[in-house]
Amino acid sequence: MRFADRLEAAERLAQALQHHRGRDPLILAIPRGALPMGSVLAQRLQGELDVVLVRKLRSPFSPEYAIGAIDETGWAYIAEHARAAGASDAYIEQEKRDQLAVLRERRARYTPGRQPLDPAGRVAVVVDDGLATGSTMLAALHAVRARKPQRLVCAVPVASQPALELVRPYADEVVCLHAPEDFYAVGQFYRSFSQVEDDEAIATLNTAARATAPITYPSGDALELLDQWEPVDRIINLETAVTSSEDAQPGKGIHYHMHPANIACLTGAGIDCAVLANNHVLDWGRGGLADTLQALRTADVCCAGAGRNASEAAGAAVLDLPSGGRLLVFAFAVASSGVPAEWAATASRPGVNDLGRLDAPTAQTVAQSLRPQRRRGDLVMASIHWGGNWGFELDEQQRAFARTLIDSGAVDVVHGHSSHHPQGIEIVHGKLVLHTGPLMELAMVPLRRRRLRLERASSEDADWLAHTLQRETQRFGDGALVSRMT
Repeated sequence: MRFADRLEAAERLAQALQHHRGRDPLILAIPRGALPMGSVLAQRLQGELDVVLVRKLRSPFSPEYAIGAIDETGWAYIAEHARAAGASDAYIEQEKRDQLAVLRERRARYTPGRQPLDPAGRVAVVVDDGLATGSTMLAALHAVRARKPQRLVCAVPVASQPALELVRPYADEVVCLHAPEDFYAVGQFYRSFSQVEDDEAIATLNTAARATAPITYPSGDALELLDQWEPVDRIINLETAVTSSEDAQPGKGIHYHMHPANIACLTGAGIDCAVLANNHVLDWGRGGLADTLQALRTADVCCAGAGRNASEAAGAAVLDLPSGGRLLVFAFAVASSGVPAEWAATASRPGVNDLGRLDAPTAQTVAQSLRPQRRRGDLVMASIHWGGNWGFELDEQQRAFARTLIDSGAVDVVHGHSSHHPQGIEIVHGKLVLHTGPLMELAMVPLRRRRLRLERASSEDADWLAHTLQRETQRFGDGALVSRMT
């Protein structure tokens, strides 16, 4: 059996590993040759890609021949034939130091600014383009086993029979497509076996990180919940800029931004609409806002509340409803949430949709501007960033403003946000006012953020939140409702 190249070999391996598809496997490639293969496996098996860094210990007289291998911790496997190959104890110790230095340099280059992905409790698939002696694979399996994967898989297209026997005790499962009796070198089983350079290896890891890691890590348990509930439309308040700009807004104490390369944080969660009228979208200037708008357009995520001019900032994000109607999302910013006045969009300047005064005339003006845009079967949401970060108490101006919008018939849902405290939920004429057609049910799923990742709240935290919301909501009397919290 010969493979056209590493990519063909990876496609065949993916077929042999299909039983792990959908189990969120962690594909750990041994650099550099196995990285293009690992990328294919991660895509086909719906998993994540990372590297397991090990280095061959070279024979003193034939550097291509392995006398062992070493991992990042300094643990080394020394083959029985090392002495016969001319490797003295002093040579082996120096070779270990040399290769450990290479591993540290590669870690710094391959995964700068992040920790290796954790295989604990997961299916970990260690892949290489072939095994000659099996030394590097043995060291890789040993390193991964120490991090307690749920199942450890060794996957290679081709291997010598002695190498397979060497590594088999170290894995829970060994997948090898071809183990010929006549084995001289891995390259003989590929028609094309060109060297993979560091730049290609790093680019492969960066692409994989953009495509997978942001999806599975920050969203955490929220992804499973979204799949379970299957919401018609997924709307978020995106309280950050999506930019690589370093033009920080002067005078602000906190600046948030997400790199455009990490837009998969949103697309991976199936986000349909990002509300941008908030006090962080211009943290990196109008250039940062332009980057944000472009990143969202490229990702096919619609937005509301900010734009290249006032007309665009005031426009609706239009989402489809199963009924055939539309959900129109309008977003507004209020100075009380910390939005600087100079962030307001104008006819010739990008910015946010600044609401201005929070009074009855303004509410009537907003309602009059929204009413003509809705058609039969449409629903309208007003998303408003208002109020300070702290406290349970509601501003009566906010309540009155929300009620006026609902009473006008122009708005069906008011979603207020800014406070870091849970605030009351109000029902006005059967329509929903979240201060944090008729409402049939309100179900809430409490999540907590831990290590920048969403996870289910504990039962104690969920009970506290339910009690707090009930207490705050009861302030509204008959117009209050908390259906259930799951």
